Amino acid sequence: MGLDRLRNSWELKIVIILFFMASGCVTSDPRANIYAEAPEYCRQLKKAQDWDDPIRALNNISRFHEKGCYQDVIEQVEIARGKLSHKTHSILKEGLEFLIPEGKLTDYVLESYERGYLSFLAATSYLHTEKIESVTPELNKLYNEESALTYNHGRDPVNALIQGAMWDNFSKPGFSARPFWLWLSKSSDVSPKARAFAKVQISRIDSQAAENKSKALWKIYEVGRFPALDWEMKFLDNEHGYFKIRPKQQFPETCTQNGAILLPTTSWFTKISRRHAYSYHPLVNAKSWVRLPIGVFLGVSTFTVGTSITVGGCVADASAKMSGDLCKLSILGGKAVIDLSPKVVDYALQPDLRHWEELPSAIAILPIDGDSPATNECLRSFSPEFIRRIL
Repeated sequence: MGLDRLRNSWELKIVIILFFMASGCVTSDPRANIYAEAPEYCRQLKKAQDWDDPIRALNNISRFHEKGCYQDVIEQVEIARGKLSHKTHSILKEGLEFLIPEGKLTDYVLESYERGYLSFLAATSYLHTEKIESVTPELNKLYNEESALTYNHGRDPVNALIQGAMWDNFSKPGFSARPFWLWLSKSSDVSPKARAFAKVQISRIDSQAAENKSKALWKIYEVGRFPALDWEMKFLDNEHGYFKIRPKQQFPETCTQNGAILLPTTSWFTKISRRHAYSYHPLVNAKSWVRLPIGVFLGVSTFTVGTSITVGGCVADASAKMSGDLCKLSILGGKAVIDLSPKVVDYALQPDLRHWEELPSAIAILPIDGDSPATNECLRSFSPEFIRRIL
């Protein structure tokens, strides 16, 4: 009886110990509670927001929106516009970047597609917070952000698709989705499938105007994640410099089915990849060409130093008639320095690949009364966690 009581006592202690261990495992990561409670997550993320790191701050805007921190999205979009929309030239910073990699000193400036997508997230955040009167001004900003001839200018087919869908959903007298569908139908930057889809929407709008039919409404989804980028030296031409920039994962293909469309954000990648083109940013292009001989020289110098260590050590070993240990160490040390040579060249010549990372690899719009993502042919190959409804 005493033995049973002792055994039960030890079993109880083991259960208690395991309970506290499990509790410690569950609560050791504070993010677990943050993700479970959206308001707390919003507060913690806002505290961590640091615009001295603009890429991380932009990524946080995506996270704000994903967790439903819509008021924070609106506030952070305004901050992003104020801090990152315009290029401020610094003679000192620009001059130093003739010698060190592009983007190490100069401030980040939003690409036009990023400015447009910020406006889209702000517009949908106004909708989610029931501030409907602010949606139209935000959509006007979206158009102005892309059409203005500012630094990193240019219109984008993905944002044109978004604007077409948004203006179909929230049209007002004097505003129409037709110009955006028309532009998309003529864009050479998208596939024939996307142009054909846009032409169908133009016909729909025209028939609605003639027959006074009600307008179609769209559901808008983010699909996938924008891929990481890589680069290599490849002398293409004087216009584009010596960079070949490529995504590490492939973008999905354009797909249309049952009145829905999946449009990849390939045009966003293209905008980043031509950042060093002479016709787009002449100064950035010039700096990259000036850095080329400097980078090669640094690489050759590193190789020469490594070779000198190897040869010098072995010569000294032979002259002193030593056991050969010095030569072996010199070979190892010299090889280590020589192996740094490609890395030195890559560091000196690397392009500016900074961009808003937490973006989708495609945008999908589906008719409000049509397929779900699980049944639509264009989307059902994606895992549910890679499909997020925005509107």
